[in-house]
Amino acid sequence: MNQFSLDKFKNELSQLRAYLQHIQNVNEVIGYAPVETDSEVITMLIEKLRKQEFDSNFRINRKTFEYKAVIISLYGTLERTIENWVKEYLDALSGIVTDYAKLPDKIKDNHFKNSLELITDKLSKKDIAPKYQHLRKEEVLKILNQCVEQGTEYKFNADAFLLSSGNLKHDKIAPILANLDIDLKQTTFLKDKSENEKKAIYALIDELVERRNEVAHGSDSVIDNLLEVSLIEEHIINLEIYVSAIFDILNQRLIRFEAEESGAFFFSKHSEGYGLAT
Repeated sequence: MNQFSLDKFKNELSQLRAYLQHIQNVNEVIGYAPVETDSEVITMLIEKLRKQEFDSNFRINRKTFEYKAVIISLYGTLERTIENWVKEYLDALSGIVTDYAKLPDKIKDNHFKNSLELITDKLSKKDIAPKYQHLRKEEVLKILNQCVEQGTEYKFNADAFLLSSGNLKHDKIAPILANLDIDLKQTTFLKDKSENEKKAIYALIDELVERRNEVAHGSDSVIDNLLEVSLIEEHIINLEIYVSAIFDILNQRLIRFEAEESGAFFFSKHSEGYGLAT
């Protein structure tokens, strides 16, 4: 895991905040009362905006469009970031722990089981989902076989750890991390928070997913559930806390593996006379 990945995620949130600020700026312009010193062009533009806002249908449509754009973008950031980081984590892990046999049994067992499910369920359908169309059953099986038979210079079927990555509520994200032998609650971002505070963070993630589903499925309830800018900002802050916690725990785990591998390297060399004297 590298800082660039975290910075990229935070930059996406910054862009959303900039869009929300733009919405607020437009609303302020609409509410501005022109004075005599204003140019004719400025007055004319403000009147045009006001005229549109006086049309209740346009006003509702504009707010609905802005709301949909923000919710879809927020959820897209969540899903894309989680999927990318799981793959990045597994790639980094295979570079740190060079012997597949040394990996925790939980990771190896889930890799085996999920790779088979990827082949038999996702890649054996007549219509393969777009997210799996870059995969081939033979390649997935070859990678799995290399892990089991060869052990070194291996790589993971990373997509096998993301079989349930649609509609990423907290109760789906936690098992994805658990399959990697990771407990999200151990991150320093959440350790100091009470159970109620943690539940509130998870609940806002779940609410974001529900709102995204309403938008994606064209639910009539969307118009009744529009959020004010301040409440959308609350979702952005919550998402930043939650996803940063995931980055933190993935990074912690890789550092731990690096430390363990360094120790193993030292002791193996020590037994051959290369280590420091004790």
